[in-house]
Amino acid sequence: FILVGGGIWVAVTLAYDVPGGVPEILRVTREAGHLNIIQMVPSLTEMTLFVVMVSYFIQFLHDYGVDQVTVQRLMATPTLRGMAKATVVNSIISVFVVGLLAFIGLGLYAYVNVGHHSFPESLKRDEIFPFYIIHALPPGISGLVITGVFAAAMSSVDSGINSLSTIVVNDFVKPLRTRKLDEGSDVLLARILTVVFGSFAIGVAFFASTIGDMIKTTQGFLGAFSGPILALFLLGILTKRANFKGWLVGMIATVSLIMWLQKNTEVHFVYYFPITTFGTMVVGYLMSCLIGPAPPSSYPNPEPSDV
Repeated sequence: FILVGGGIWVAVTLAYDVPGGVPEILRVTREAGHLNIIQMVPSLTEMTLFVVMVSYFIQFLHDYGVDQVTVQRLMATPTLRGMAKATVVNSIISVFVVGLLAFIGLGLYAYVNVGHHSFPESLKRDEIFPFYIIHALPPGISGLVITGVFAAAMSSVDSGINSLSTIVVNDFVKPLRTRKLDEGSDVLLARILTVVFGSFAIGVAFFASTIGDMIKTTQGFLGAFSGPILALFLLGILTKRANFKGWLVGMIATVSLIMWLQKNTEVHFVYYFPITTFGTMVVGYLMSCLIGPAPPSSYPNPEPSDV
């Protein structure tokens, strides 16, 4: 609530600080070419509306279908109807937040070019928004907005770390160990893993400060890891001949392609997720057909308690 409310406050403040308000913000950004995204003609080097719709549809399909954090939250909902309501409400809020952040970005551009304000030249692009929050909003409001940003980030990080430790314990440790332990031992191991993964995340956060373009890097990681996971999910649902070895070959091939595209071409980062998803599906299915199906004995029969 604080994060969304703070975003609305920032948007209103920007509209007030820019002479001419919202119409002037739209005029200036349109003349600068920042609204070219509305063009429906796809381009490999520019972010257009068609490309954004396709790319983020695939990302939302991953978020609500195979993302471990989202799945665990939905599984905690008592009824299927409750899951459906939560998904619909969250989707609507997500679209609103994305639109709100897009307007704030346009407003910040107009704030500098029309309002004759300036930001320190040493600021990176992902540091401009926090700088504006701290220096342009009233002291109490700026503190609440920054708190909301940190709270939202922490809730996402701790959910991911908890999901990761749970996966390691249930999908790796339990099947491989030779003797059965009580539930308390599993909980203790999960807590230890949470500390380990959390410490690793802190180290990565320090390293992230040296990265130039955080958005492009994030999209690259999403394409490299989340795209193939979604492809595995879709191959399992839509095909009968796909197998793990074929998917693994497809993942390696498409991740290698993304790394090459990042280094040697100007392909826009919004394409990374669709490329790895569909590329892994196509290559994975073809390789599965060449490799052939796995023997029936390799598919374990799950216990009712595991389903």
